[in-house]
Amino acid sequence: MDHLRLVSAEACDLRSVLRAIRSGDAPMSAYADYIDRTRGQMEDLIAPLVGDDAIRHIQNTWEQMQANRLLRDPHAEYDAQEQLQLLGLLDAQCRQIVYWTGLRTVPERLKDWLELSEPGYAIPFHAVFEDEVPDADDRQKILDQLAWSPSFLKAAGGIVDPVSGLVYRYDSRKSGLRQGFSLVYVLGMIALGVAVVWGLQQLPPLDARPLADLEIGWMAVLAGVVVHGVIAMAKGLRSQGALPPGLPINRFLILLNARLGFVLFRVVVALIGYLGLVYAVSGSPLATGFVFNAFLVGYSLDSMVELFGTTLDQRSAAQLANLRKQFGT
Repeated sequence: MDHLRLVSAEACDLRSVLRAIRSGDAPMSAYADYIDRTRGQMEDLIAPLVGDDAIRHIQNTWEQMQANRLLRDPHAEYDAQEQLQLLGLLDAQCRQIVYWTGLRTVPERLKDWLELSEPGYAIPFHAVFEDEVPDADDRQKILDQLAWSPSFLKAAGGIVDPVSGLVYRYDSRKSGLRQGFSLVYVLGMIALGVAVVWGLQQLPPLDARPLADLEIGWMAVLAGVVVHGVIAMAKGLRSQGALPPGLPINRFLILLNARLGFVLFRVVVALIGYLGLVYAVSGSPLATGFVFNAFLVGYSLDSMVELFGTTLDQRSAAQLANLRKQFGT
């Protein structure tokens, strides 16, 4: 793996120089010696490689690069059109070498990242491996292949979300029963929301409203959150084009365990948004279409909380300005 990473580093650096020459930022003569040395270094690195089809692709691509006149003799003079064509070919071939080396090295390095991470964390795949595989399309191809073979990262406790580009870490040492405790945490947080609504209903101005209506509204908010999540998942599956969607039921607990912190956070934010709605709407909840509004709050949770937070910021700023005026500061 370390040997392949050296090949990738040489190809990446050579590609950056070729692009600088191609864009006119530097003359060919300034980097002729560097290109000549890099050709020898890459030959020494690639020649002893032995392995699978990815290695064969690397070797074949390198053989194609060696047939390029510009790489063989960078000190020669070329007309502008020919030089651009040769530079374009070398750039594309360097990209191929970077991709095929990344296909072998990136998954192994991702395993190392997962083993060093704690359950519940998410690794931003594109940000982490941007230097190793600069082209986003190539990184996405590698990420998709990891998503299509979930057993590869199973031992390291990783599960891939190819749409968001995140790789979630879950506790692979736990059995399915122990991972099921994540569901208990979620239900406990929902029950806490029920208790908070009950407590606030005992105090004015909510004491004039039926408790059952307020609790139904809280369930409607959660229903909106779930519906929004299902629709977002459907959009993600549709974005994969002609690829058949995969929804393995036995991975539900793994997904919940990997994203437990995010799910609990969403429940808390849902409760905040719901309380904002409760105190903003007056009258009988059911008589004013309150349940439907609560469902919409859950569905458009982020926007609702942002609007509620902006209102609080404005009111607190006005209150602070009023206090400063009263105290003459």
